[in-house]
Amino acid sequence: MKWKQVGTAVQGRRHLKKNIPCQDKYFLYSQNEFECISLADGAGSYEHSEIGAEITTQRICKYLEKYFDFIWESEASLAKRGIIHSLRTSIGKEAHKRNCNLDDFSSTLLFACVKNNKFICGHLGDGIIGILKDKNLIIISPPDTGEFANETYFITSVDYQSKFKLYKGEIENIEGFVIMSDGTSNSFLDKTNFVLAPILTDIFDWLKFYSTSKVNKALKKNFKNVIRLKTTDDCSIALMRRVNKK
Repeated sequence: MKWKQVGTAVQGRRHLKKNIPCQDKYFLYSQNEFECISLADGAGSYEHSEIGAEITTQRICKYLEKYFDFIWESEASLAKRGIIHSLRTSIGKEAHKRNCNLDDFSSTLLFACVKNNKFICGHLGDGIIGILKDKNLIIISPPDTGEFANETYFITSVDYQSKFKLYKGEIENIEGFVIMSDGTSNSFLDKTNFVLAPILTDIFDWLKFYSTSKVNKALKKNFKNVIRLKTTDDCSIALMRRVNKK
């Protein structure tokens, strides 16, 4: 089966005003029968969180490609330890180079990957993972926030084991995956009914009928001119859609 991937990340109005880099990062990865989208929201209160988010999004896709079968067959606790250990090791090397603490690179983590007819999704922190199935938008992993407003969990958190969620399944009638940061959810989540906005179905349809370059351009334009106006936070999203079957 063939998949198309798109994504974008834009600097939030608060960061734009203070000249702070966008701390949301995403990564799209496709290799042979393996497809992966990842997204991380850098913790705003930490010095190098945008670097941590970038390392996280890139490293997780390559780790998942290598260990997909192991994660699929393993118990969740073992799979989680392997994933977080890999990410912390990569970040630790960067922290050592900069003479910083690991916490300075804190970020959330969201990913969705597929191989043949199987999928694995992972989620730590706020943000949302959703799927398009039988033409319906379904939230499979809601935001996970702490006791207080604007509190969440990061890959550097001590209690990641209890907060890191893994999902595995068969593709079957799933047509697409979407992951988004909490800034984006202000536009794409109906908080009253806790359902995803129908506009996401339109974006999935764009992938069906238009090239990824055109969809990426449209996403970037809409995020800059519309989506980020509804929040002060950075905004990011990544999607992949199945476009045909073998």
